[in-house]
Amino acid sequence: LHEATFSEKEKQMCIAKKHTTVDEAMKVQRDVRATRLLLTHFSQRYDMPPDVDQAS
Repeated sequence: LHEATFSEKEKQMCIAKKHTTVDEAMKVQRDVRATRLLLTHFSQRYDMPPDVDQAS
């Protein structure tokens, strides 16, 4: 379970507010070799959560 408040486009805002992006959450998943990743705490600025398929 990992929060992913902002998309990669808002990286500077993410840093300033001490949140993570989808890409960062996915890196943590790889680093700890987790078999699943559940993202939560999306910014209300999005109609839909950031598209994980487009994350690197």
